[in-house]
Amino acid sequence: MFDAVGKLLARVDAGRHTLHAAASHFVRMQAGVLREAPTVVWAMREYQGYGDFDLTMIDTAPPHAVKIARLPTPAGSGGALASVELDFTKLTLDSTEVRYRGKNGQGWYWQWTTRPLRPVLGGDAGP
Repeated sequence: MFDAVGKLLARVDAGRHTLHAAASHFVRMQAGVLREAPTVVWAMREYQGYGDFDLTMIDTAPPHAVKIARLPTPAGSGGALASVELDFTKLTLDSTEVRYRGKNGQGWYWQWTTRPLRPVLGGDAGP
């Protein structure tokens, strides 16, 4: 994580966790910080071949809490998905669920849905 002039503020390793597909341990989608909590970094990952996604949220400030949410989509059954849109209006590290919807390659969205946002306890994801 860098500030506006490029100074390194924190290093973040999203790591592996039990809900992540073994074949893809990398971030290749959206990532950012929460507007209301700038120490919390979030990243999306796609489960290649499955059409499902996960959201990982990591607090770069001690005690470095980590939460994840598995976000299945209709694309998981073979459809083409271009992206996942998250609802950040109420999303914090204290949230217990995340609201999201998928967007397909033709530009239309599936309905909003929610999934649990769970803490990673003693896992290997974290700063």
